[in-house]
Amino acid sequence: MQLEIVSHCWRYARLLTYQLSSLVLYPPEHIRVRVTVCCSAVDAATGDVLSFFSRRHVPGVEWNWLVLERRNLMRRAIGRNLAARQTVADWVWFTDCDMCFGHNALDELGRLLDETPYALLYPRRIRISRDHATGDEQIRRAGPVPRVIDVEPAEFTGHRFPRAIGPVQVVRADVAREHGYCDGTKWQRPAEQWQRCFEDVSFRKQMQTATGEHWQPVVVKNVYRIRHSEAGRDVTEIML
Repeated sequence: MQLEIVSHCWRYARLLTYQLSSLVLYPPEHIRVRVTVCCSAVDAATGDVLSFFSRRHVPGVEWNWLVLERRNLMRRAIGRNLAARQTVADWVWFTDCDMCFGHNALDELGRLLDETPYALLYPRRIRISRDHATGDEQIRRAGPVPRVIDVEPAEFTGHRFPRAIGPVQVVRADVAREHGYCDGTKWQRPAEQWQRCFEDVSFRKQMQTATGEHWQPVVVKNVYRIRHSEAGRDVTEIML
């Protein structure tokens, strides 16, 4: 069983550091994971993080950096669509770089994927930073130099998703390969500036129509999301 995690990073280098660190600190033991990060060569801080983790061999984990032309990176759906069409995994988890995977999270998800008859899943409950100030401090703590760093579970609180929003969309790979991610829609148009991510709503509906299924909630423990008060597109001096 192979799970491909598709993430996206534009000026969120410190958040990405936490995410990739979680794969180093808590590697899966019973499934294989391919970590695809959509990125741009012009984002030097993100490039430094990717270079740092490229040098770390993690059993069961494959690093895959999907380098896009800047205008293509500005719409999250473009990278997701490319990853969906190209995946060789069994399942794809479309997520964001502010998400981290703690002890046994990916192995537990792998067990659920092995057992489910459904093609569309989402983790219903995760843990998020208590508030934006706590999340901002977590980001500051990461620092500008890439390193392996863990989250502090006590700084997080429970959160429930009522539906499969952007960072928690898990799709069986044959469905992803066949349909892509909002392929042939307005969400595939390159842009000069970072675009707000609303395409996950269209994708959620597209997949329901294509499969005739509703998205099924699953329970996966130790999944974390770091909250932040500023968006990467708005920060000019300190990259998240």
